Amino acid sequence: MSGYFLNSNNNLCTQCHFTCKECDGTELNNCLSCVSTSNRSFNSSLNKCSCADGFYDDNYNLNCVACNNLCVTCSGGNSNNCLSCVSADHRVLSSNSCVCDDGYYENINGDCVACSENCLTCDGPNSNDCLTCASDSNKTLDN
Repeated sequence: MSGYFLNSNNNLCTQCHFTCKECDGTELNNCLSCVSTSNRSFNSSLNKCSCADGFYDDNYNLNCVACNNLCVTCSGGNSNNCLSCVSADHRVLSSNSCVCDDGYYENINGDCVACSENCLTCDGPNSNDCLTCASDSNKTLDN
C-alpha cells in the first residue's frame, strides 16, 4: 500500500513520512520514492524527497510552493528569498534577490536588457543612460 511500510518491530502497517510515496521507515530520510504530484524530487544519496527546483517547502501546509519566477531555488515566495537565479536571463544573486548582471538593466517588462556597449551599469539602453562606464571604453561619466 502506497504511503505505508511494514514495521518489523510490531508487524503493523505504519504510515511513511508525509513527503514519501514509498518508504522503509517513518523519518524524512526513509523515503524510497516521492509522490509525483507533490513537486518533490527524490534525492537518492539522502533518501529524502525535497522540493524540486523552483519550489520551496512552506512548512505550514507541508507543500512545495512555487518560488518567485526570478529564482531557480528559494527559501520563500518573495523576490528577496532567492538562493539561485536563472543565469540565462542575465541575472545574478545579490542579497537574496536576482538582479540584472553588469551590462544589463531591467526594463518595464521585468526583462534584463543589454546596456549600451560603453556602460558597465545603466538604467536604459542608450549611452547617456550609463550609471558607470565600462572599464575598457576609456570614457568617464559626465555629470
